Amino acid sequence: MKDSVKPRAKIINFRIIFFGFLSLLFGIMVARELYRGVIEKIIITSVVLLVVIVSFCYARKFKTLIAILCLFLVGNGLYFLSIKTFDDVKFYEGRVSIVGRVTDDIESGNYGETIVIDNVKINGDKGRKIEVYIQNSFDKVKAGDVIAFESGLERVKAFNLRNFNSSCHRNGVRYKAEVSGKSITIIESGKVNFGEMIRLKVKENLFKHMSERNAGLCYAVLFGGKNEVDSNVYGTFKNVGIIHLLTVSGLHVSFLVTIFYGLLNKCHVNRYVRLFITSIFIIFYAYLCGFSPAVMRASIMAIVYITAKSFYKNYDVLNSLGVAGFIILLIKPLYALDVGYLMSCFTVFAIVMLTPGLTKLFSKFLPKKIAGLVALSISAQIGILPFLGYFGSQVHLLAFIINSIVVPIFGILYPFLFVVSMLGTFIPFINYLLILVDLTFDFIVLVAQFFEKSGLSFPITAQYFGVTILMFAGVFALSGFMMVDGFKKFFIFSIVSLALAFSIGIYHIPIKEKRSIVVLSSGSKQNLVLNNRAGESLVVGYDYSLLNYSRSYNHKNMNYFVSNSKQFSGKIISSCRPLGIDRFFAFGGIVEEDDYTLLVAGESVKVGGFEIEYESFEEKIVGTTVKMDNICIFIANDNNLSYNIIKSEILPKVDPDIVFVDGQVIDEGERDFLLVTLDRCEMADYSSKANGNFKLCYGGKGFTMRGID
Repeated sequence: MKDSVKPRAKIINFRIIFFGFLSLLFGIMVARELYRGVIEKIIITSVVLLVVIVSFCYARKFKTLIAILCLFLVGNGLYFLSIKTFDDVKFYEGRVSIVGRVTDDIESGNYGETIVIDNVKINGDKGRKIEVYIQNSFDKVKAGDVIAFESGLERVKAFNLRNFNSSCHRNGVRYKAEVSGKSITIIESGKVNFGEMIRLKVKENLFKHMSERNAGLCYAVLFGGKNEVDSNVYGTFKNVGIIHLLTVSGLHVSFLVTIFYGLLNKCHVNRYVRLFITSIFIIFYAYLCGFSPAVMRASIMAIVYITAKSFYKNYDVLNSLGVAGFIILLIKPLYALDVGYLMSCFTVFAIVMLTPGLTKLFSKFLPKKIAGLVALSISAQIGILPFLGYFGSQVHLLAFIINSIVVPIFGILYPFLFVVSMLGTFIPFINYLLILVDLTFDFIVLVAQFFEKSGLSFPITAQYFGVTILMFAGVFALSGFMMVDGFKKFFIFSIVSLALAFSIGIYHIPIKEKRSIVVLSSGSKQNLVLNNRAGESLVVGYDYSLLNYSRSYNHKNMNYFVSNSKQFSGKIISSCRPLGIDRFFAFGGIVEEDDYTLLVAGESVKVGGFEIEYESFEEKIVGTTVKMDNICIFIANDNNLSYNIIKSEILPKVDPDIVFVDGQVIDEGERDFLLVTLDRCEMADYSSKANGNFKLCYGGKGFTMRGID
């Protein structure tokens, strides 16, 4: 008789559904860069899979291991299928005729409005949603208007400098367009759908019965739309760690479900009827919030919770999170790349992992309820920490105290606001109760402003994938789900912490690009990062894409800046200093600082391994010539000078190896240089709108192009 295999002591309290969700999520997240050969993702993926294989083999869970690995591969496949669907939109060349209905997604700016239109027809054919920037237009169009105009269309790219275009993915936007307000014709008005009608009516009542500042806050709290939020208040909430109040998520849904389900219970409604009615209510609220990923996650978990309660079953938070995660990723796999969705999921994870232990610790010197509240706040703050870094946000050292004050108040305020706002759409006099909400939000804003002035917040900016994984591994190691004694738990946590510290150090090793030209585009203009063989970097032109590139590729050792436009100011200087730039060159503009060099046309200046000269035509600066490593580069500026004039008047004198222009190109005859344009152009070798952001590497065999999106 064979001896039976003695089971090993349990080390990890497995949650199969949750671990399966993590495997699917991880498979989607790493697929793009894993198969593109990005060494960071290859190393991280290999280490994670090795740890998983060893852990499951030690626990003799071989069938589960096979399922986990299969889900990882399924995640890879879902990513590529979803990206193909995302990019599968028709390309339109030149101006097209567009007809569409204006949604209630309208954002006002200093010089116009940004709107989203649906029910789109492009040249008479059915098209996808379009984000339209209307220049010099204020309140010209409103939600429900059917508008017509002519414009060029730019296809939305899924990625920009490694960053996933989550906002367009959520909204279903696949094109962008710009048009003057004078060019828009309103064909029909008032075609709002049911959800828009509710939101618009609620917004109208809020702004009628509350201060403009608090009305904007309340609208964000109810539906997640932040277009109406005062920028100063938004910054304050962000800096003190209560910005989550303005993002509809589990906090909001749990408050509503607790009140609604509890009310039905008090009325002695049958438990199955309670389940049905509450589920319908949750789905309806998610619909009003546009089925945002955080709301979907919270809604599914709430339905799982009340289902377990109705059938007298135990409710497991991690498996519930796994169920919600599976459903969402199967419907929208690319939500795995949405930072808002990830923050929502992993904040719940951190709360589940850390709150029990911290509550036990704080209960030694605090009342139990207060200890639980503080533990919950600290756990949530730890969970959102890496995502705050992604957004370049602030961390306040007293955020847990601020949340301990504000969240209990919000727990009463939010359901009250919801009930009054909804009933007020049908019973107008009830809206006068919004005065109480107005006063309460005044208090919350005062509390936030008081703590903001303490100076105890510090900036955090990082996009460290490996560090994020290790941080949550450390959280898991500290939790009760790691079923080992105190010494072993401390040992495991110490190993993870050392790996975390080492990884942070690796990420902070200065990167020196060599022998390349990085071409960045914001859609309306290009700016360049020129890197010579000595490892020096010269930036030509500026917009926000430069900062995004620096963050995404950890390239923060740039040296010099050359303005290629009259729009040069001290603000640009202050924005460039964090990149390591300390010498600035310009030909004009208004500058509030003295630390720049003003150059005149025809004057050649050497700085490091670069030689810079402004070129002019008819007494106007038309571009910049840069020489480095025996190559010559000409970058045309935004003077809208004809390319043919540049080619006939400027380039013979410059004799460049590569030319960058923004405008339209009609090229006749042969040329002996590489041509890069902003707009798509058959004559160009590369264009930003066709190739995205990219890098031109140069050497003995000429230039080679590598995409960096």
